[in-house]
Amino acid sequence: MKVDPKILQNLELQSQKKRKDEVESPPILGIDYGEKFSGIAISPDGICVFPLKIVKTEELNTSMLSILENKKIKKIVFGIPLSSDNYENKVCLDIRRFAEKFKKKSYKIIFQNERFSSQNTFFRKKDERIDDLAAAKILEFYLSTKN
Repeated sequence: MKVDPKILQNLELQSQKKRKDEVESPPILGIDYGEKFSGIAISPDGICVFPLKIVKTEELNTSMLSILENKKIKKIVFGIPLSSDNYENKVCLDIRRFAEKFKKKSYKIIFQNERFSSQNTFFRKKDERIDDLAAAKILEFYLSTKN
């Protein structure tokens, strides 16, 4: 019995769509929260990570809301600066309080140990901020543990 070429083509298209759905992941936002400045990074597909921007921490809430809405992000990964013996400090408490605002808005919140995220970035020119690169590293750390 000969199979109609249209049926074969339809099966191939369905197979491609299934593979695409299995691979793609919704975008994820990464945050390197700092006392004065914070970095923002994005993973549009759960694989690649891109530094987005550096903002004054007092402007972080507004910047994040805009990005979350425009990019249709549902998951946020916050870096937590644990000490070398894995204890939290005052900054960790500030980060958790800040993240709670987004949790109340139904965003999924993940806390990722950010130890050495800044040291693992490619440094820019002297005195140039690297918070966005650190946010990208935090997101990379999370994705590497997830995959």
